[in-house]
Amino acid sequence: MKRPKYNLLTATWFIIGLIVLLLNDLYFKYSFPGIITGKLSDFAGLFIFPYFLAVFFSNHKLKMYGGTALFFIFWKHEISQAFIEYIAQLTHTHTYRTVDLTDLVALSILPVSYWYFKKNEKNAEDNRFVLSVCIGTVSIIAFCATSQARHTKRLDMAINKEYIVPISKTQVFKILKFGHGYSDTLERNLTDERFYLYFDIQCGARATAFATIKSYTKNSTYIRLNEMYEYKIMEPNQERIDACSKLTASDFEKEFELNCIDVLTGKNKNDAEVYFDNQYIHDNYVSPDLQNFGKDSSGNYR
Repeated sequence: MKRPKYNLLTATWFIIGLIVLLLNDLYFKYSFPGIITGKLSDFAGLFIFPYFLAVFFSNHKLKMYGGTALFFIFWKHEISQAFIEYIAQLTHTHTYRTVDLTDLVALSILPVSYWYFKKNEKNAEDNRFVLSVCIGTVSIIAFCATSQARHTKRLDMAINKEYIVPISKTQVFKILKFGHGYSDTLERNLTDERFYLYFDIQCGARATAFATIKSYTKNSTYIRLNEMYEYKIMEPNQERIDACSKLTASDFEKEFELNCIDVLTGKNKNDAEVYFDNQYIHDNYVSPDLQNFGKDSSGNYR
């Protein structure tokens, strides 16, 4: 067996890929959610992970790349859920992943990574050992930590609770903060009626709701909480996960009233902030996988 050439870990594009993976998973993905940041970690991870394995198993580098491809396909498919839950119970950890088969496009980066590894392998020398160990340690931490950065629970929970707030729709959108730049279009928001609302809930999570917002009178606005889509625990621990898992539809109604409706009416004085996205723009241009969210079996919005 060949002696590992640790210096391969100091290759320029491996380090860049590692930095991109860390920054995207720990900051950009949550500060600027969208199709680019949603896929970026997959591309970066698939570039550096098999490369990292090939450094230590250079005699089996093709197997490392092939195994990575197969595991990524398994990981992104719903059939892996039982395996993930088993590992979570066994290790008492909580792993975050999104089931989205469009992420498989990132597999296209594997041949590039393999070519880059082969190119560097020819000229690698056994120096920079300390730097290689440091980069290798950071890599292991990145592979483990980024998959546990957030704990997400899909809800798809029908609510259908209605409210009338005593301010105009224009004033509503002066208080709400747009989640993404594409939703910062007041003229369209005053015409459209369906929105995603993001607000913090007391168990330490951020909830996503699907709501209807439309003018009721000149100085009042009709808001209907249609469904709760999901919640994300930003800094997961067992206590927060258990607390959030016990929330019922009634609990989410109360959280919505406190952290959305009361913010709009001024009753909530705790500097709570509510973010929104225009549903049509978000679904059609950013997250096609959400195009059926909030619709019944006939394709009509509930």
